[in-house]
Amino acid sequence: IKEIDEGSFIIVCQAGRATKYLSTLAMLLGLHVRVGTEDTMWRYPHKEEIIKDNTEVIREHIEIARLLGRRVATGNEYRKLIGLPER
Repeated sequence: IKEIDEGSFIIVCQAGRATKYLSTLAMLLGLHVRVGTEDTMWRYPHKEEIIKDNTEVIREHIEIARLLGRRVATGNEYRKLIGLPER
């Protein structure tokens, strides 16, 4: 990406087998991520382990964000980013 409109943002969707790796890389790059079992059912790219539920995926990514010094957005912060009204 060479140019991007001022005020826009990039969000990386965690999809497919490389989910945790791609979302971690995106966080390292300062990008936003979206995670959940609606995008993938695989925990790792090299194993057949299936994710049990969204809660475990979200908790893992919150911990990854914390370890990388990132802060997780609130629901209203996310809504504002994508142009929805606050709740």
